[in-house]
Amino acid sequence: MVKISQLQNKINVLEEKIRPILDDYMKYYIFYNTNPDNDEYHRIYENLKNNLLSINNELLNVTNYTNKEIVNINDSLFKINKMIESEKTKNKKLKSIGNDLNDNYNGSEIMITEYKKKYNEACLMNVLMLLGIFISVITLVNVFTKINTVKSLKK
Repeated sequence: MVKISQLQNKINVLEEKIRPILDDYMKYYIFYNTNPDNDEYHRIYENLKNNLLSINNELLNVTNYTNKEIVNINDSLFKINKMIESEKTKNKKLKSIGNDLNDNYNGSEIMITEYKKKYNEACLMNVLMLLGIFISVITLVNVFTKINTVKSLKK
């Protein structure tokens, strides 16, 4: 693959070559057409014409190469664009799955938090019930002990 700088250098060289050749060509074109019998003018004119055609062919080659490279780059960009579109589609699907998982995770977090609250409330109720039972037993023991003490004093 030819680098852009090499193509630019080739174009610059051709541009530098063509200016003096064009100047000479115009001059000898006039000389040749005013003196068609002069072989030297004819030979120089044909030589300059061939030089111009050669430069034109080289420019045409550079143009064709550039166009071919543009087509190759366009094809590559088209393929890359298709791959990007495919990856965008995959990304949307994965984002959707990720959002669903995140929603499930958030829902699970809420459920866990609420179950912890219910568990703590149930534990608190059990402790309070146990405390209530313990206080009731102590109270009943005290009451029956006092009743037994009063009965024994009455006897």
